[in-house]
Amino acid sequence: MLEQIQPGFQPFYIKNERNYGEMTESPGEGEKAPQDCWTLMTTAEKVLLFLLILALVGIVALASFIIVHFLSEEVCESEECISASFKLLNSIDLSEDPCNDFEKFLCGNYIPISDEKKANLVTAPLSDRDSGPITTLKTFYQSCINSSAIDEDNENTLATIISNIGGWPILMGHTWDEDSFNWQKFMVKVRPLGLKSDWLLHFDYHEDESGINQLLLRPPRIKATSYQFKTDFYQECIINLADRFEANDLALNQLKQMIEFEDRLLQISYLGQDENYTKVSVGRLNEIWPENSLVEILNDLARGYSVFVNSTPIYLDSENYLYELHQLLVSTPKRTQANYFIWSIIETFLPFSSEEIRKIYGKYLKLESREDHCHSETIKRFYSIIKSEEVSKYKHSQTVPLLNLIANLVYESFNETDSEISVIIEGPEGENSGVTDLTFTSDKLPKMITEVQFRIDNEFYKCLHKNPSFCVRENYYEAPREFEPMFDTSDNTFYVPYSLVYSDWFKKNQPNYINFARMGRIIGDQILQAVEDETNTTLSESGINLAYEGYIQWFQKNGMEPKLPALNFTMKQLFWLYSSLGYCSEEEESGKIEEAVDSLYFKEDFHCI
Repeated sequence: MLEQIQPGFQPFYIKNERNYGEMTESPGEGEKAPQDCWTLMTTAEKVLLFLLILALVGIVALASFIIVHFLSEEVCESEECISASFKLLNSIDLSEDPCNDFEKFLCGNYIPISDEKKANLVTAPLSDRDSGPITTLKTFYQSCINSSAIDEDNENTLATIISNIGGWPILMGHTWDEDSFNWQKFMVKVRPLGLKSDWLLHFDYHEDESGINQLLLRPPRIKATSYQFKTDFYQECIINLADRFEANDLALNQLKQMIEFEDRLLQISYLGQDENYTKVSVGRLNEIWPENSLVEILNDLARGYSVFVNSTPIYLDSENYLYELHQLLVSTPKRTQANYFIWSIIETFLPFSSEEIRKIYGKYLKLESREDHCHSETIKRFYSIIKSEEVSKYKHSQTVPLLNLIANLVYESFNETDSEISVIIEGPEGENSGVTDLTFTSDKLPKMITEVQFRIDNEFYKCLHKNPSFCVRENYYEAPREFEPMFDTSDNTFYVPYSLVYSDWFKKNQPNYINFARMGRIIGDQILQAVEDETNTTLSESGINLAYEGYIQWFQKNGMEPKLPALNFTMKQLFWLYSSLGYCSEEEESGKIEEAVDSLYFKEDFHCI
């Protein structure tokens, strides 16, 4: 039995000679000092221990990486993520089984959500931070909805505009000067005033064989309505306006001739219903209308923004229409012509007018609320400014590189080679818009409308005799040009519309399982479509599978992404949900949803197999 250790007892030490059986007391004078375990280890043991520690550190680091990058439960709380989550929550029906009916599961509670981006920009209050163009469009909208100011004006501004162009014969009776009236010169007169002038001819573009915009003359756009409808509508409006214009000699007997002229004009306008345009010269048109020099008239309308000579080409929608129009004008009194032209001008202002006039207008024609009407009309007139603002707001140095990365990963899933594709964003950004630098000279809405239209018409003539790619045209009468995504196999270039890049379909601040699901799918579809068109074959791949495989490549390199708030889905499941969410509102695109269901990847991710 061991003795009890007493105070001052000196412990034994193992000596370095490796004589494990021999134990001595603490060294005395002349003996070696005791040594620790590290000193006692051989070199091989030290190396093995170091490697063991290094391996343990590596395992810990790898586990941390896996936890952070692949098992993270981080939730994305950015504005884009909250918006994306909200839209999915307002569509999905969790009572349905995605394996049995994915469309019902995804779209069962779908509620269309309008794009509020434009609306917010137009309807937001004026701010000191607004740029000049944004201030202009907001000023226009605010004046447009200011019903009290419009009612107070009582159409006086419109009356002044009509008076300045010679007055309205139907309100002036015998005092109107018929002898001095000429319809072509009248067009020139109203042009700098920003007034509607396409009563007889609609001016448009035609891109010729060399890719240059040439002037295209079409018949006017006239709505077909009954004679009685016109009689009742026009008469009620004219009587009300006569009081506001302080007319002294209302000649309603002229209304019948004006309506008959419009009906005849409508009949001959049907002569221009095909796309077989006739190319003529300005000099050739002078043979049809010898009364005036058309070179002079066209140059007066263009105001130096484009130039016409006798040899300048012009395209005609219907040469027969021009002959019939000439005969109609020759046989129609100038007073009747002027009545119709001025009525056409006034009619464009009626939806913007006082509440009493709007009430009459709405009695005969469909009319939105003042706010909705002003909103849509502001967008039409300032379309490229609005798009430019959206682009500048969402443009970022990371946008194009991320878009290129997605496009190339999707293409690599299809091609499996080292070849790359380039991405070009297509679309106007507003810097060439004619209304960009506009400053209003009046706070009266009719004057503001004409000042905007004058600038828009200037842009039309600026774009004549030029390549269309250098032109931006806001046209009050035309729908904005739409760009479509396209893949060009000749140079491996993907052309993506700016409207897709700067929209919910693609955002740098939202998880890439959404960007690949939406933009990646579009890229995949366009790649396959282009190859099928070129080879005249049908490929077995699908664009959505290419996008999915591209995302998996990205995920393997970059790891876990944050989940969306209030949604308990995996990243892969979220890919499938967002790849098809955009098609819930489009019945003709329901096949896009079925395409997702047909994917084996979908079935695996939703555990359908």
